[in-house]
Amino acid sequence: MELTLMQVQAALFSLMAHFPESGHNGETLKMVSEDYFEDMLEERVTAKEFEMAVKHSRRKCNFFPKVSDIISSCHELRSNPPKRITVDRLSIPEETDNLTEEEIEQNKQRVEIICKQLSGTLTMEEAIKAQEKLSTFSKK
Repeated sequence: MELTLMQVQAALFSLMAHFPESGHNGETLKMVSEDYFEDMLEERVTAKEFEMAVKHSRRKCNFFPKVSDIISSCHELRSNPPKRITVDRLSIPEETDNLTEEEIEQNKQRVEIICKQLSGTLTMEEAIKAQEKLSTFSKK
């Protein structure tokens, strides 16, 4: 999947929350994100590679990661990919003996909610509300 400027901006805003001492604010991050995006495109970084490199950089850097830190993480991950199974590989089998089509669809939605929460695109509160809404819908 191709990396977008919006994905870079979202990742940098997330990093700002992890590194509040960086001194960045919304305005500086908007400007810096364009440079990060341009540099990532020059390195031919995919959206998934960028996501993994940002997480890797967040874990290893003591300060807000520079673009060179993220590029280094990307190169490191390319040469030595993680051996664990990533969240996006989780799935529910299409065929089951005991579940109705509606139950299978609800389970898929539950997995999607969990994946979004684990990837950081949903807060815990949003995930709980989504699960509760799904449960309320399934009781009708």
